[in-house]
Amino acid sequence: MTDQTNRSVAYLACYFAAGVASWAFGLAACLSYLWIRTGRLNDVRFLVIWSFVAYGVSVPVLLLPCLAALRSWRPSSGWTVCVALGALLGVIPTAAIIVYWGGGVRDFSSGGARLFYVVFGAAGATFGWIYVWCHKRYPPPSPRGFHPLIEVGDKNGNTTN
Repeated sequence: MTDQTNRSVAYLACYFAAGVASWAFGLAACLSYLWIRTGRLNDVRFLVIWSFVAYGVSVPVLLLPCLAALRSWRPSSGWTVCVALGALLGVIPTAAIIVYWGGGVRDFSSGGARLFYVVFGAAGATFGWIYVWCHKRYPPPSPRGFHPLIEVGDKNGNTTN
């Protein structure tokens, strides 16, 4: 394997692990919230399945492109901006679940919606933090040494990140 291939594999593995770890952290935060609020764990199977499906779709479709666009727009944006953006984007999968199950505007403030807000907010914040770490640890691979959407570099491939 070439060095470029090794970097590509490490890059993809890091973001895959970030997605799984952040979803697990969000689910743990939600179950803790549920236990503290009610003293029991209700509808855990529904919560696990739908949060996994929605988060699995939202990471490659929503989180990664938005974080990459943020890093290309403001390359010096630190981890706090990525964490905040990840947490804010957690509202969209919750809205998708509510709309899929035929919910209305009132359902956005229901107890079930709050559980999903906790899952996706904590998972998005964790993903934003891990994204910054992965980006620094494993810079995105490209033939010229920099990725035009994420890093800012000169024509020689020297990056300013």
